[in-house]
Amino acid sequence: MYDDTNTPEDDRVSALFHRSAAELDPDVAGLVQGGVHRGRTKRRRRAVGATVAAVTAVGAVAMATSFAAGLGPAVTGSGTGVAGAPTATAATPSSPAGAPPTVTRPATKPDRLPPIPKAAIPVKAADLPRKFTRLHPGKVTPAEASSGRITDDGAAGQYAHFRWNGFATTIAFVAYAGTPEQRCRVVQQQARQAGGLPVSCQKRPDGTIVITFRGQGPAADGGVTSQGATLFTKNGYEIFIQSYNSGVMKEGRTLAAEPPFSLAQLTRAVTSDVWF
Repeated sequence: MYDDTNTPEDDRVSALFHRSAAELDPDVAGLVQGGVHRGRTKRRRRAVGATVAAVTAVGAVAMATSFAAGLGPAVTGSGTGVAGAPTATAATPSSPAGAPPTVTRPATKPDRLPPIPKAAIPVKAADLPRKFTRLHPGKVTPAEASSGRITDDGAAGQYAHFRWNGFATTIAFVAYAGTPEQRCRVVQQQARQAGGLPVSCQKRPDGTIVITFRGQGPAADGGVTSQGATLFTKNGYEIFIQSYNSGVMKEGRTLAAEPPFSLAQLTRAVTSDVWF
């Protein structure tokens, strides 16, 4: 809109801007494709933590509170995080009528998370099923096409959805920012926001953290049960394995009463050196 306070210089700048914009010929298809790819990468990186939150939400049948022998007692995420970090905030009393709301500021600034690791992830998505069969020999076949099957996101993450002896299985090896404790607190928060059961963060002697989870889908969709384990390494990597009692990940006929792998087996799998 024209403003009579505009100077001749303002008018010249405005005209130059419009003339330059008119000469632009952007590669719209390329821009859209690039945006879609970046969006998919971000969604896949968030998917691991979100999956844990989802399976602990409405419909979850249990949350593991025990781990493989030798891992020590679990630390529940219902009120206290790893290393005693608080994860719940007490509600403040409401202000009197007409009084301005009270703003409570944190005593310290939140942690600044370091960037995602730049180094290439030491395993490719296509190799994840084969490496898994070194731990649990079995027949590997492709998962349903809608799962995405094998996805290589470079240094951001490697994802494999496949069937092990007919049972749907997911393995992800992704990069995350921060420490294992910080990452586990993020997953705990996601689970709370999703209305899920508390997530337990189990700190191991080597400084890594393991969480396990178990959930069941609605009976109307077949009541598929899944359980899994995640390892947060000290060098910014997250190894995730999820096992289902069906050949598909959501709606479908169950093949057994339980997934083929116990929580203890899945914990040993994510903490194995086979991935490196």
